[in-house]
Amino acid sequence: MEFREIIKKTKKVKRKYEKAAINNNEDLWNAKDYIQGFIGDVGDLSKYISLKFSKRKVKDIDNKIKHELADCMWSIIAIADELGINLEKEYKINLEYINQRLEEKTDE
Repeated sequence: MEFREIIKKTKKVKRKYEKAAINNNEDLWNAKDYIQGFIGDVGDLSKYISLKFSKRKVKDIDNKIKHELADCMWSIIAIADELGINLEKEYKINLEYINQRLEEKTDE
């Protein structure tokens, strides 16, 4: 699936969450709420990655990491949507910037 399609599907699901919140007389989430969820997801991801590389064996750790990575991606897309940021465009710009910096370092 292309990145653009992932963003589109995420926004569609986000709108369903908003509709459900309205139907249940709940507050709609904004960027501040999504960032709080993101912080929790990053914390969980950090914990699971640490456990993966520890001596302690954790059942199904790879699936837990995959899930948290997907949760983080969800939050990032939701935050960008709330702030009106074209994430696909900004990601491409940032990737080009990183690539250019690496090329400068490898040409030295």
